[in-house]
Amino acid sequence: MGQHGHRGALGALPTSPKVDGYESPGAFRKKPVVVQAYRWSEDCQNRVATDWPPWLKAAANLRPEEEGALFGGEGGRVFIHTFEGDHEVRVGDWIIQGVQGELYPCKPEIFVATYEPA
Repeated sequence: MGQHGHRGALGALPTSPKVDGYESPGAFRKKPVVVQAYRWSEDCQNRVATDWPPWLKAAANLRPEEEGALFGGEGGRVFIHTFEGDHEVRVGDWIIQGVQGELYPCKPEIFVATYEPA
């Protein structure tokens, strides 16, 4: 035991109380929610895609500093501005519009493991 009677760096941790009906730690399954998604392609990267959904077109019209903005950077790179910072969108990534209207990129392998057609 450490000098303060704790085991390890944090010592014995208390069990978390239930919050919003959930006990932590625990195993959780994602709720079956429907999201909108669009696959970013070479045509998108080269600015010749014409099939963007309205929510993606709206994101492209936002200023880069606005939440949910889809904007270009140096060297033709593309980003989405989120509350966590700017996330790069690469060819093959899916752009997801979440349940609260937020946008974020998702790698194809994670998308396929997490989502299925509604």
